Amino acid sequence: MGLLLQALDVAGPWRWRWLLTDEASGAALADHTVAVDPADEPEAAGFEDLPGFLRRRADPTRRVESEAELVAQVGAWAGERLLGQTVGDAIAAAAPATVRVRVPESAGWLLFAPWELAYAGGLPLARRGDVSLVFDVGAATAGGAARGADAPLRMVAVFSLPTETRALGLRRE
Repeated sequence: MGLLLQALDVAGPWRWRWLLTDEASGAALADHTVAVDPADEPEAAGFEDLPGFLRRRADPTRRVESEAELVAQVGAWAGERLLGQTVGDAIAAAAPATVRVRVPESAGWLLFAPWELAYAGGLPLARRGDVSLVFDVGAATAGGAARGADAPLRMVAVFSLPTETRALGLRRE
């Protein structure tokens, strides 16, 4: 199933609204308003700079376990406060799914956040294995960027080779 998660009404780095829709029908499935004060919620620092947060907060005597606990804490917080319980539950219910996350150009910083850590349906998105996030910046364009009918079509093709084959040998085949 294809889902579209749009960041709307962006008013700053910690204020926006998510709208989750079915990409095929356009039907609204869930929405969530994000309004976070990072001064009151320490997990916000972890979501904004996870490596730095882990370096500063992890217990050095048990670093691996401590970092795992902190990552889980930040992920649970992100699932509840940033992604939103209703949006996360709708994504989990639609799984397996590809979620296209569309953000306006003015909110490009949303692309660099660790969204895969956010919990949906009781698990981090990355651990579920049946949800993929694909990020899209800017206004909606069906089929990608518009091009003129006379413009040449450019395509990149990638083919795998057997381990014992040289690329130059393929020109004769």
